[in-house]
Amino acid sequence: MAEKRMFSIHVIDSDAFLDMPIHAQLLYFHLGMRADDDGFINNPSKIMRIIGLNQDDIVLLKKAMDLLIEKKFIIMFDSGVVVIKHWLVNNYLRSDRKKSTTHTAEFNQLKLKNNNSYTLINNVGVPDDRQLTGKRQDSIDKIRLDKDSIDTINRLIQYPDDRVIAFDSKETTKSKTELINEFELLWKLYPRKIGKEKSLKKYLEYSKNTDDLFEKVKEGINNYLEYIKTNSIENSYIKHGTTYFNNKSWEDEYPTGKSNSYNTKKAKKEIKKPEWYDRYEDELQNSKTVKKELTDEEKLLINKEAKELFK
Repeated sequence: MAEKRMFSIHVIDSDAFLDMPIHAQLLYFHLGMRADDDGFINNPSKIMRIIGLNQDDIVLLKKAMDLLIEKKFIIMFDSGVVVIKHWLVNNYLRSDRKKSTTHTAEFNQLKLKNNNSYTLINNVGVPDDRQLTGKRQDSIDKIRLDKDSIDTINRLIQYPDDRVIAFDSKETTKSKTELINEFELLWKLYPRKIGKEKSLKKYLEYSKNTDDLFEKVKEGINNYLEYIKTNSIENSYIKHGTTYFNNKSWEDEYPTGKSNSYNTKKAKKEIKKPEWYDRYEDELQNSKTVKKELTDEEKLLINKEAKELFK
């Protein structure tokens, strides 16, 4: 068994981990340091006695073990053996240096998910009366977390292998690559492509808590496009992409009828003509239609010019 162990920052820096009491975090590190090369520990009770300074600490550590199981940071078997769920996320050992676990019966009850975390094949957890010392442990209800802390258990965190992992009962999640591909399709559809990087970040954030986000955003953008077309909205009045995604604008309602209040053409105001205008129009028209009489001098001049032309 190797003497050095690693812990992924994506696991220990997650809200689900940091929301746990310090005793649970401490126990997780000690279990990680003493696990075999496949993440199994056959003596968790002994480890709790070693790190417990007094009887009160032992009681707290037993509750911490319950919490680690409850929050799915470790998996416990009927044999009393435990395995660290995200062992392969935390550690990577070369095959030529790795010593396979001796707990083959327990190992065969596990399957490896796409995100390199363990899960039980039959997804059956440890019975409620599972004991480490032969006595029923205190219920987790006695160390109830506040609502905000419990809610964080369902949050998603991103791991280096480009998968998205949920600390809840859900076994199937989308990869980051799949989410990015979804966003690219939405971005092609959106009319004003400004702030793509920030928009993508928001889409990834919102996708953690919404399974059908892609369909909702797509429908919202199509509604917005129809609204823009119907009301002949100029490009300068269309929301930036980053504004649309940041404000979840796909949840807004856009009226289907033509709006007279948003960027529509204003009716031309009727200009009242001054009183002298009609008289001016009449005089101008008469000047074009009434023949002007020539003077005798003008007639003589015209005749003279005509004779010169025909010489």
